[in-house]
Amino acid sequence: MKYLIYLLFFQTAAFTQVKSFYSDVEKTMHSIPVSQKKATSQIAAFIKEKFTSQDLQIKAAYYYVISNVAYDISHEFTVNLLISDDEMVSKTIASKKGVCIHYAKFFKDIISNLGYNCQVISGYTKQNNAIADQSHAWTAIQMNDQNWYAFDPTWDAGFVQNKKFVQRLNSKYYKTKPLEMLQTHMPFDYMWQFLNYPITEQDFVANKLVQDKNQKSFDYKETIKAYLTQTENEQLSDLKTRMIQTGYKNKLAKERFEILKKQLETFSLNKNVKELNAISNKYNNGINLLNE
Repeated sequence: MKYLIYLLFFQTAAFTQVKSFYSDVEKTMHSIPVSQKKATSQIAAFIKEKFTSQDLQIKAAYYYVISNVAYDISHEFTVNLLISDDEMVSKTIASKKGVCIHYAKFFKDIISNLGYNCQVISGYTKQNNAIADQSHAWTAIQMNDQNWYAFDPTWDAGFVQNKKFVQRLNSKYYKTKPLEMLQTHMPFDYMWQFLNYPITEQDFVANKLVQDKNQKSFDYKETIKAYLTQTENEQLSDLKTRMIQTGYKNKLAKERFEILKKQLETFSLNKNVKELNAISNKYNNGINLLNE
């Protein structure tokens, strides 16, 4: 009974802490009209109307996502990555269910509509010193101070217990600094570590989150700036280069690399088909002129 009382005390304290963290946006976000819940642009418009500061707007968007989406256990391993981002977000809004990629893209879409630079990051995670057996997705936002901070709406929405999702709102992974996030989250692309001296996979696994400043400095800010102006094919090509540099030894990283190669092969094939079609059109136009 003594231990039970302690447990209830700490759970109550944690719940009170969460309530106080979101208290400045919670009531307002519960008042959003049903007509404005159908699209991220409408949700963002409501947030803009009610809140003026960047911090409150982002907090309102984050709270809305983690309180309105339940983790979908039944589709944990069957995510359809072939559908567009817009379709994925629309289905998440309609069903109020999803896995990490749905939480991340839903949140990103609202943040983008608010006018802030938000990116979805893919990688793998670690809990209780054990590497997860499936990849994960979270987000990062470039704030007004020009620094990047990580946000994981999936992990702050609740947890899975006995194959059931338990909603337990938290703020542990809200606006997280780089080295703090790296305690549990390792991106496939070291660019998204937001460090001038990235941590290796081996050090991540061994909990050695100390930057080796003897290695060559990596300008992640300029790399991200260039990334945001690139085509998808160029982004994937640079990701492949950076993954080769790190060695991608983790099992999930290897799986991501194989998918990456197929994506680049598809881009190359599509490019060749497009060029072939262009040549065929010119040939047909030439035949038509000859006939005339």
